[in-house]
Amino acid sequence: MRLLVPTDGSPHALVAARLAALLAGDDGALALLYVAQDRALAALAGLDAAAALVGGAKGDLAARRSMENEQAGAALLALTRESLPSRRDGMPRRVETLYDTGHAGERVLAHLVRPEHDAAVVGSRGHGLLVRALLGSVSDEVLRHAAKPVVIARRDVVRTILVPSDGSPSAVRAAATAGELARRLDARVVLLHAAEFPVETYRHERPEVETAFREQAARTLEGARSAVDLPADRISERFVFHDAPHAILAEVDRSGEDLVVMGRRGRSPVPRGPMGSVALRVAADAAASVMIEP
Repeated sequence: MRLLVPTDGSPHALVAARLAALLAGDDGALALLYVAQDRALAALAGLDAAAALVGGAKGDLAARRSMENEQAGAALLALTRESLPSRRDGMPRRVETLYDTGHAGERVLAHLVRPEHDAAVVGSRGHGLLVRALLGSVSDEVLRHAAKPVVIARRDVVRTILVPSDGSPSAVRAAATAGELARRLDARVVLLHAAEFPVETYRHERPEVETAFREQAARTLEGARSAVDLPADRISERFVFHDAPHAILAEVDRSGEDLVVMGRRGRSPVPRGPMGSVALRVAADAAASVMIEP
């Protein structure tokens, strides 16, 4: 895998870099990206232009500030690179560093669309002041708008992978991705299907409706199991009557899976924008790392 890893030097970003190294494997590649967000540069450029008009000489305030930003970025990129595992422990064969300026979320998305990047791995919170729930504002923006897989990193180990499945195409792709990761990382996979039982609607027909739900769950889990394509002793299954976000979060809290791999959109016919509400809730609130498959 070729992974883009935005970094600001925060502890969360360093966890993301170490998880990315693990996911990429020793035959993969990492691109560590630092984006300088400096609103002062525009003002300094204006002062430089004014100085040039008045004094007839080109100012250099913006140039000096830009150089300072580049130096700070280089130091943080070096710190992030040093936090990666050693070659002996499976560090990716290729690790490059990238420097950019502008709005961080927009620049990360612009880099992610390039063909040399397969997915992005971002920390759950950076140094920014704007924080949405447990996600940093940059992570939230990338997660909502990326057309490629995005991983929200909270742990830098992957021993067990939880795969929620509702039978949607996105969920099937997520199951296949989870299987690939599990084979490479020697991890176990837990398949989860949740069904929200409409008790008030089917109070009198409950036995029949519950049977129908269980039959549907069996078909959905069978499809997910086929997509994961692992030996039977490395896969377990769960079926619960609960709404999907609560079921997924409760499973992580109960069993401690390290990584959740799930689809971006489920089967709901209700338009909810580019990001499904279940995926967004899990990405924001799960104690595990979360990979969202488009």
